[in-house]
Amino acid sequence: MALVHRWPLTANANDVVGGLNLVNNGSVTFDPTNGASFNGSQWLSGVCTLTNPFSMSIWLKFPNVSANGGSFVFGDSSGNLASRAGFYHSGASYAFLGTSIYALDFTAVNYPSTSFVLCTITYDGTTLKLYRGITMTVSATTPFVTPDSNLSLGRFGANSQSNLYFTGNQLDARIYSNAIDSQIPSLYSAGPYTSAFRATPKQLSVPSLYLPRTIEQSLF
Repeated sequence: MALVHRWPLTANANDVVGGLNLVNNGSVTFDPTNGASFNGSQWLSGVCTLTNPFSMSIWLKFPNVSANGGSFVFGDSSGNLASRAGFYHSGASYAFLGTSIYALDFTAVNYPSTSFVLCTITYDGTTLKLYRGITMTVSATTPFVTPDSNLSLGRFGANSQSNLYFTGNQLDARIYSNAIDSQIPSLYSAGPYTSAFRATPKQLSVPSLYLPRTIEQSLF
């Protein structure tokens, strides 16, 4: 997997892979288990380029899936709807690339407000695919449009006629420079980047090292 950006969102808005630390607009809060918490008027922002091919993945938790805003979005900083890519949620939930918009099966059953759900977009240069967890919900042939380089987590429509803010929690936002369809099951099984989903590290069997008692006592 050609992972180029990764924001765990468990303590801050820092990118642990590509070094693109996001700007915190409106005091988004962070938690090791619940990730970034958005109250409907906050967002994270940065500038980067989405390549062809690409993938975007993020874990989302909504209090109300049908009345929400942009969660993980490129573009639309100047109202140009043709230069965008990502997810937004308003009345229903959608993913888009340029002017191509696809409805996702975001429902109260598929997206319970108490659980994180993995949402992924992949694009191999020809076909856009959308996944909820490991389930592919949309596959469509569409041309690539280079999105506006303005990236937002928690807001759609910045500086244009509409501002759709996200309410809920986000974890482990990622951008890849390839289509990661075959890796989605392992990404899903690993869970979001939180202590609650991390497996207990295996204990390594190594020879014990003992310090002389007098030195050991001096260390504590």
